[in-house]
Amino acid sequence: AEEAQALRDQGQKAVDTAGLKRLVDVQNVLRMVWQTGIWLFMLFLAAVNGKFALDLRRGRRPDGEYHGRPVFIMDNLPTPCLFGLFRPAVYLNRAAMDAEHPEHILAHEYAHYRHGDHLWSILR
Repeated sequence: AEEAQALRDQGQKAVDTAGLKRLVDVQNVLRMVWQTGIWLFMLFLAAVNGKFALDLRRGRRPDGEYHGRPVFIMDNLPTPCLFGLFRPAVYLNRAAMDAEHPEHILAHEYAHYRHGDHLWSILR
């Protein structure tokens, strides 16, 4: 920095390369922080989905099939859903089963399957 200033004082063009190197280092550090955050968030989502999958497996009761998709009932499920990657199944809560037209709920969840939402969820 002193050498660059001395050259500038003499009317020559000079750049403090240490300052530029520091800037590049800051950019690299910020990039690493960003990438670390992405990986940590991916691990968090994998853990949440893994726990949800375990909860579904432990608390489900078979209730037949709908268009080839297995249907399960769960008492403490907040809302009906389609879950699973290789063999997705429809999970219904008690409120869905007690609804006036549960076949509409099944059709809605099957539409998610037809549109490949269980596969697109990986990209999300």
